[in-house]
Amino acid sequence: MTFFTEESHEADEPEFEELRARPADLAAPPTEWVLPVTLPWQRVLGEGPHARVVLERLQCWPDGVGLDLLVFLRRSPRDRRGHASIFHHHPDRRPPAGGLRFGVLYADGRRVTNLDGARSDGQPALVSRGGHGGQFHFRHEVYLTPLPPEGAVTLFVAWPDQDIPETAVELDATAIRAAAAQAQEIWPDLPPTRESTP
Repeated sequence: MTFFTEESHEADEPEFEELRARPADLAAPPTEWVLPVTLPWQRVLGEGPHARVVLERLQCWPDGVGLDLLVFLRRSPRDRRGHASIFHHHPDRRPPAGGLRFGVLYADGRRVTNLDGARSDGQPALVSRGGHGGQFHFRHEVYLTPLPPEGAVTLFVAWPDQDIPETAVELDATAIRAAAAQAQEIWPDLPPTRESTP
């Protein structure tokens, strides 16, 4: 006797599509074939009298790091469309004046913020992976690529509308890189994908 009983009707023969690895130069984590290492590094990144921005955890991938950011509010503007979002749906992806700002500084001096435009070669990128929440709580997932070099990586937050001054929090990029090296490939037999697209 088995736990799952077989259906009595005949099922249609399924059709399948093979997983293909993405080119290495796409700014997205390889979610289909890599299990990242999670670092539960909870840090308050910025705080004011009515708002907190918190780092909940990091997901360390072979070529980047996912940052799970939480926003907590005690007061909320009546027009709540994207009020706590780090990336907004304007053509240039910049938050409104007074909105939430987020940035990263690598130990070698490279930097990136959510105020930046298009990414240039060799520079880090912040990629929005979406978010959700309600009037007083919001979660946002951000992918930072490439991995920061060894040393300190500094996260910056400021939010003028919520009276959060510019605040810097250092993390250990050497530990992040060590965790990323432990990320597990689920399908190690996939063909190599290190070619860049033109």
